[in-house]
Amino acid sequence: MESQAFPSHSKPLGSSIKHSKKRNILFSETLSHNTHTLIEKIKGKSWLRPYYLAGGTALALHLGHRTSIDLDFFTQSDFEEMDIVNYLRGIGDLRLDKTGKGTIIGEIDRVRISLFKYPYSLLEPLIEWNGLALASILDIALMKIVAISQRGSIKDFIDLFFIANEFKPIDFLIGELRRKYLGVQFNTNHILRSLCYFDEAEKEPMPNMTAACNWPKIKEFYMNEVKRLSQII
Repeated sequence: MESQAFPSHSKPLGSSIKHSKKRNILFSETLSHNTHTLIEKIKGKSWLRPYYLAGGTALALHLGHRTSIDLDFFTQSDFEEMDIVNYLRGIGDLRLDKTGKGTIIGEIDRVRISLFKYPYSLLEPLIEWNGLALASILDIALMKIVAISQRGSIKDFIDLFFIANEFKPIDFLIGELRRKYLGVQFNTNHILRSLCYFDEAEKEPMPNMTAACNWPKIKEFYMNEVKRLSQII
């Protein structure tokens, strides 16, 4: 399936990031012991302040639907990659997979960690939890749709399924994409096709679920949604 890359000139957020009040009612039990341990090591550090946690772990904290290990951090600011790499090497066993401008991907003490420059706006305030800033369900949901439109993992499909059933429907989320990704031209037909493209996802193992989850029913949900949305979008 063809990917849908973002143009490099897409507009960054022009105003400061807003934080909401601290929220304690989150599903912290969905995180692994190693993930909790790493969070304790890095939370509150000055270099981490520009970053927010998104991705599957942040969503698992919101919804409690599955366990998660990875820590995916995003910032709208430039950062010095090697300064952060050197810090991480000092607190654990770091194995790097990729470093580059605005990108660090690796593993530390058996926890996948990534840090990205991500110049797109946050539609809702960040949530403060245990010394970290978490993206809202809405912002995570839109990032999941983009991920699926590029090459969706089985985790992405499962996460979006729970979002659509517990938060907002997919047609609403597709309508919000243009607000988050200013200047990006989305091909709605491509997005709908992507929501029914499971070939790559089905090569991956199922994540560890804490909520009831049936993959064939999830695929059926998406196929029915695409049929419905094709008539109204």
